[in-house]
Amino acid sequence: MLSSDGKSVKYTDFQKRCLEAFKTKSNVFAIAPSSAGKTFITEQYISEYFQSIFGKFLNSPRKFKIGFILPYKSLAVQEFNHSLSLFDQRGIKTLLAVGGVEIEEEEIGDANIIIGTYEKFLVLLKRYEVLHKYLKILIIDEFHFLGTDRGKVIEEILLEWQRNERQAQLILLSSSIANPLEISDWLNVYPIIETKRPVPIDYSIEVFADPLKYLDKTDSFGKQILIFTHSRSESESLATKIVSKKEVIQDFEIEKMISENLESVTDSKTKKILQETYFPPSLKEMVKKGVAYHHAGLSDLVRLIVENMFLNGELNTLVSTSTLAAGVNLPADVSVFTIKHNRIKTENNLVFQTLGRAGRLGMKDSGEGVVLVSSERLRKQTEQKFFSNATELKTAVPLFQPIKSFFGDYDFLVQFYLSRIYNSDRTFSSELTNLHENIEDSLWFYQNRSKVMRNLVDFELFQALFSSSESTLETHEIIDFYRRFDRTRNVVERKMEIISIEGVNTAAIIANIKEQSKLYQIYLSASRRSCTCQSKHSNYICKHQRYLLEKYPEGQERWLNNYGILDFLYKEGFIVKSAENRVNLTYMGQLAARHYIHPYDFIDYLEFCGVNKELNITQYLKQFITKDKRIKQEIKANELSSLLAIRLAHDIVNGIEIRRICKKYNVSDSFVSEWRETIFRFMKMFEVLNLFIGKKTEAEKLENWLKDSKGFAELEIYRSAIKTRNEVST
Repeated sequence: MLSSDGKSVKYTDFQKRCLEAFKTKSNVFAIAPSSAGKTFITEQYISEYFQSIFGKFLNSPRKFKIGFILPYKSLAVQEFNHSLSLFDQRGIKTLLAVGGVEIEEEEIGDANIIIGTYEKFLVLLKRYEVLHKYLKILIIDEFHFLGTDRGKVIEEILLEWQRNERQAQLILLSSSIANPLEISDWLNVYPIIETKRPVPIDYSIEVFADPLKYLDKTDSFGKQILIFTHSRSESESLATKIVSKKEVIQDFEIEKMISENLESVTDSKTKKILQETYFPPSLKEMVKKGVAYHHAGLSDLVRLIVENMFLNGELNTLVSTSTLAAGVNLPADVSVFTIKHNRIKTENNLVFQTLGRAGRLGMKDSGEGVVLVSSERLRKQTEQKFFSNATELKTAVPLFQPIKSFFGDYDFLVQFYLSRIYNSDRTFSSELTNLHENIEDSLWFYQNRSKVMRNLVDFELFQALFSSSESTLETHEIIDFYRRFDRTRNVVERKMEIISIEGVNTAAIIANIKEQSKLYQIYLSASRRSCTCQSKHSNYICKHQRYLLEKYPEGQERWLNNYGILDFLYKEGFIVKSAENRVNLTYMGQLAARHYIHPYDFIDYLEFCGVNKELNITQYLKQFITKDKRIKQEIKANELSSLLAIRLAHDIVNGIEIRRICKKYNVSDSFVSEWRETIFRFMKMFEVLNLFIGKKTEAEKLENWLKDSKGFAELEIYRSAIKTRNEVST
């Protein structure tokens, strides 16, 4: 059998079953351990698919589109480069859709294969009708990420797919999970399950507090070892310790190799990216001794060089964060996962993802998966948590965790419904049936229906989730619904007591409630409710509010109001209700939805612009750094303090050379490029907000600052963003 690149290849039984199912145009859920060749056989199918319709394709390129989405930018870039080598010469156009890359509708229209990250693909799917209309195959790789916090994005994509009447063939690729049949039943897809690894792994749990001591004592001669750590600094530190005991084994000049490659590059943008690539000096010296580290703080090009060196056998030890835990096909003999603390926090699925990097199909005949723990007590706990028959690890069966939905998060649903109203292709109705239809196909509802509903047709209870003004429920039913809703999120109600309370017989009540050792303050009035356990803007009826309301039932009618998602959006001015239960966005709602800003954050930004008369750029950048949840996660991942992050943002907008920024803050050039675009969008949003509240002078100051900042001079989005100001002025 010939593969898509023309080489002779023999398919495994699992791959044959997958290919046969793909060809029938069935929706397929392929579940198998790492190294089973799931991505490879999917690429074969894509190749055969285009081969079968190639004649038609030349006449109507817009009508055949495939979406191939993955969790990480690095995986998307890797798949994109591989697809270019497979399809580019055949006239099949491939498009990369990741953060930091602005994509126009024309590019979507011309592309046949769109390869990108979950988040970016969701944005494109909502924004461009041409993608909805001509999407023929949707492939979601590393589908087990559905069971993580990012699974909410995957569920949104699948809701869009279902809203489009499942016109595209759905192919889901996942490593082993505990509930494949439940997921298959939810989506009505055909499961193809393989439990046996094509390349066997010998598992072991070793007691070594320091991975360096394990390497000293183990027989690693001639073996390639992949070690997974928990942070970027930890991976760099361990690699430095390992390399201190090694001798130079190769004279590998990174700069010379990059400069030689630059000579053959004709595209000016690509050439500039390569010229700005920062290769840390310490890493340059490490690779000469056959050791390297790998994490998201390195640029895409540097990571690719490190991966290729390991692939070619030029590195024998690679220390990495989770960036190599999924998708990347590297020929490790031994994969090591370290459990750092005295208790096991890591999920089973992630551990076996990392250990599965050893013994890759077509590269190694076997592999070793080693878990390092700090004590004998922890070793026994690890055996019981990760393996079904822990007495003999060589024959032990890994224990995988079931995928559970994160979709039923109230704060997430507030933004989800705002986005639904914004992207609705028809008039959005506030009727309960319509509101419920938007989530009834989610995995969260499928898994938790019996928890939130008293019986199978008890949809009226969902009035409590959406609107008090539409609700006919009794107060005890509302409290009961939110208790049921909390159970779907695994919120536990522990013993509580009222420490102090004021204003029981007045219009408002303030109470301090103790739950175990923590103290929470609750405020209840006819117009507002709040608790320090959640966002100050949230109108969610949390367990502490429920406890207080049940203690004082005489005040329930007075205090239990303005609950539900639509009530929040009405009250804060994001939506208005018109005749016949129609819901429309206000201009404020349009701004929040267009900029993908959570309503809670939008209110904070609006207050920030309104309260402060004159603001300097540092104050705006501080808002950018400290308020947005995604930005805070990026700062934490890059191990930056808030102060350093603000300085970094200043350097970016001042146009400091990217290499200097990378060296100064130990971040990647791709991170700098993405932040530059994100900062621009944030500042543009603040300009629009100031115009919106009538602060024209402040808006003009921001506009001039954006125009004069050297860091934004080359941004493609700069030219297209000018029209936003004109829209607001109008």
